[in-house]
Amino acid sequence: MTKLLIVVSLILSSFSFGSNDQVSWEQLKDSCVNFTNYGYQLPPSNVRVSCSNVEMNWEVAESTPQTMSTYRYITANVITDKNEVSTRDYHVENPDFSYRCPSYREVQKSIELERATSCTEITNFQGTLEDFCRAAIEDVLEGNPDAQDVTPTGNTHSGCVSGANTQRPGGNTQRPGGNTQRPYRR
Repeated sequence: MTKLLIVVSLILSSFSFGSNDQVSWEQLKDSCVNFTNYGYQLPPSNVRVSCSNVEMNWEVAESTPQTMSTYRYITANVITDKNEVSTRDYHVENPDFSYRCPSYREVQKSIELERATSCTEITNFQGTLEDFCRAAIEDVLEGNPDAQDVTPTGNTHSGCVSGANTQRPGGNTQRPGGNTQRPYRR
């Protein structure tokens, strides 16, 4: 007899008559249709779905002007049937290459919402609780993109690497004043 009472009490506790029973999304949908199986006299009412979304993303913070040196060298020599002017290298001034270097900052975008709904809407919805919340959040953000809080995390990233070594075709040309390996010689 004791074993029977334990089983009955377990069954009754799993179909509690109080509010705030812990159930899965699928069980909630089922309880809307088959509410008597859950010990309810009526389907659940006052249904509220709470959803929150936290997204970490990057946005352009600023772009700073940068320059890279450019080089121009002229190599010349003269040969005649009588004499020769030895080969000479000439460094010719060339304007720097200018570009903009973007930098990025990481931001946390967050939104919390509570949406009143009904058993009818829940049972007609095809998808998971995640799908339900995703659709609710996207609906809010589509109508009002500023509904989410945007907070910088303090993390930044530069789109350009400073001090990069640039390889040039035909040899490794160093900065002016250094040794120059010519790409070709006639």
